[in-house]
Formats: sequence, C-alpha cells, structure tokens
Amino acid sequence: GVNGAGDADFNAPRISGQQARYVAEQLRAYASGARDDADSGMAMVTQAMTDAQIEAIAAYLAPSRKEKQ
Repeated sequence: GVNGAGDADFNAPRISGQQARYVAEQLRAYASGARDDADSGMAMVTQAMTDAQIEAIAAYLAPSRKEKQ
C-alpha cells in the first residue's frame, strides 16, 4: 500500500514502522520465494532489487529515532 501501509486487497502486510532488519528479511523472503503469501507482484518487484536497494527501502520505512523517543 501507499507508504508501506499495507493493502488487504493484495494481501500485502503493513511494513511501514517495522524495524529495518525485519523489513529487509521479509523483502528478501519474497525475492527468494520463501514467502509466498502475497500477490505475485511482490516477488517480481523484490527479485529486481539489489541488496543495497532492499536495505535502503528498509531504512526508509523504519521508524526514526525521534519517533521512538
């Protein structure tokens, strides 16, 4: 969904606000096929990502330090 909010119509979970390590692990799981519970579009998109792109997306979606305080 928009800004990582998830989308029930596509069985896409909310990833915004999750810890960066968790998001990166889940994106890699989609890419490898280990996680197949979402729309096949997730696999297509994540398979085209580099490791650096996955890490950048995970960091972007993670809560900021200011939000944690």
